[in-house]
Amino acid sequence: MTLMGIDWGTQHIGVALSDHEGLMAFPLKIIPATSQMEVFESLKDTITAEGVTTVVVGVPVGTEREA
Repeated sequence: MTLMGIDWGTQHIGVALSDHEGLMAFPLKIIPATSQMEVFESLKDTITAEGVTTVVVGVPVGTEREA
C-alpha cells in the first residue's frame, strides 16, 4: 500500500509518498502550480509509476470555513 500526500498551494504543490507499509512519508517533489492540466498530468503520472493506492490532500492552514 503506497499513499500519496499532496500539500496544495497557490504557487507550488508538494508531493510525498509513504513507505510500502504506509507508516512513514517522504518528500518526493514540488510541482509548480502554473497550469492545472500540467499539475494533474504530473500527479497522474506519479500515481501510475509509484503504484499509489490512496491519495491524501492537505487543507491549507487559514482557509478553513466556519459553518
